[in-house]
Amino acid sequence: MSQQKAIVLAFFASIVLMAAGGGMPVAVAQQPGAPAPPPASPPAAAPAGAAAQVPSLTLEQLLTLVRNTTIAINQANLTNNYSVVRDLGTPGFQSANSPERLSELFTPLRNQKLDVAVILAVSPEFKAQPSIDDKGRMRLTGFYATNPQVHFDYIYEQVGGQWRHFGVYMWFTPPPPAQAAAKAPAAPAAEKKKAAPPPKKTETPAPAPK
Repeated sequence: MSQQKAIVLAFFASIVLMAAGGGMPVAVAQQPGAPAPPPASPPAAAPAGAAAQVPSLTLEQLLTLVRNTTIAINQANLTNNYSVVRDLGTPGFQSANSPERLSELFTPLRNQKLDVAVILAVSPEFKAQPSIDDKGRMRLTGFYATNPQVHFDYIYEQVGGQWRHFGVYMWFTPPPPAQAAAKAPAAPAAEKKKAAPPPKKTETPAPAPK
């Protein structure tokens, strides 16, 4: 099997797996007239001899980017107001997505009525090494090990020296059984019954001698 055919098969397999897992492509910014692949698809293979760039951001900066994007989407889902999500995106993202269109795209996620603000207390786990493609776009993919798990696949682009989202993709899944069991509250221990005190001896006084 040729390498090109293997890449194509892997691309379609990833789409099937994401569909089976309940994922839904959301708010993908694209160039006019150029169809964009679903953000859940694997990054395009780099040309021979070209290596993906590693972002010069600290881990804390990467975590902050993911956290800010996730919280913006969460608040938009809770209020059905996607103006901030749109305004935080790149010019391409803004031109491709009005607040009304974002509301329509996020309807399946919003209808689950989940508040995932708990992600503020935990750090995400990255599924792949953050990297920058030949177009200068940075992709961050991973999940929060919360209940439910919050998965993300975000693409960022620099605008005026700041990283802003160019494409966003988020979905929820139940936690693995082992994780759910570990976080389940422990059953209260059965209270030990206190032993009843022994009955008091009732002494009958001997009759006084006459």
